[in-house]
Amino acid sequence: MRTLAKAVLGALLSWLARFSPRKVGVALLYHGVADDPRARRDVLVPSMPPALFASQLALLTHHYKLVPASALLAAIAARRLGGRIPVGITFDDDDHTHPTTAARALKDAGAPATFFVNAESLDDPRPLWWQQLQRAWDKRAIDTELLAMVRLPPGPDRHRLGLIGSAITQLRPDQRERVRSALRDRAGDDPELDGLSREELQTLAAAGFELGCHTTHHDFLPVLTPEELDESVRSGRDDVEEVAGRPVRVFAYPSGGWDAAARDAVERAGYSAAFTAHGGLITRDSDRLALPRISPPMGNTAELSYVIGRTLWEAG
Repeated sequence: MRTLAKAVLGALLSWLARFSPRKVGVALLYHGVADDPRARRDVLVPSMPPALFASQLALLTHHYKLVPASALLAAIAARRLGGRIPVGITFDDDDHTHPTTAARALKDAGAPATFFVNAESLDDPRPLWWQQLQRAWDKRAIDTELLAMVRLPPGPDRHRLGLIGSAITQLRPDQRERVRSALRDRAGDDPELDGLSREELQTLAAAGFELGCHTTHHDFLPVLTPEELDESVRSGRDDVEEVAGRPVRVFAYPSGGWDAAARDAVERAGYSAAFTAHGGLITRDSDRLALPRISPPMGNTAELSYVIGRTLWEAG
């Protein structure tokens, strides 16, 4: 009954938003699309189960106007009274399910999407540190030496996977590289730990999906110097444009890390829109270089309906 109530309330709130004169929309942030038997506390970046993802796509295509990230602000500004609320589906973090499971589900649903990608593994496969951390965690290979490198303070929480991941995220690039090397020693080599290859990105582009930039090395921008910021937000863009065969106009802040300096660097790089990882409503007056994204709930489709509807209502 509670699930049904959430579904009905979400649909009602979204319907009411359609007949409001406000110019609004939302962006959704996904990562991988895969079944995962592990407990949620043991997964650093949870994947959306394929059946749930397909169900969410059915909801989204039926009730909302789906557009690529680069077209979201224009769709919001152009929406007429009674028209469907625009929604942008986005993906981060070079997951190998993007050109396979996720792309197939999107094509089956006729849904556009934008994939914010790193260019680190286009021609020379490189392991993603968060994938290495996950594998080391699964192998119970996180030791005191590694925790000291991560600079976690002593305490009962220092063995929590999310806390370790957050600490590594906020390291400077040279510090993170040392941790990545240590993780590789513990996790070993596996092609599944690498970022997306040129061929995988070509598969996404050939299927008609939009590619956006997510930096080459997934740098946490607030810890960079001004010179490093300018380099990071531009890095990989030319390579991704070559693969896509079209200009790359949109950017996503790695790990959602942004501040005024990072925003200014993105503006200097000439992106038309940039997305954070913080939830919230997008309006035609939103800062185009600090657009929020909602992370879809993992429970059921009714929860996504409710979260979107509540976001539209509460912001009104």
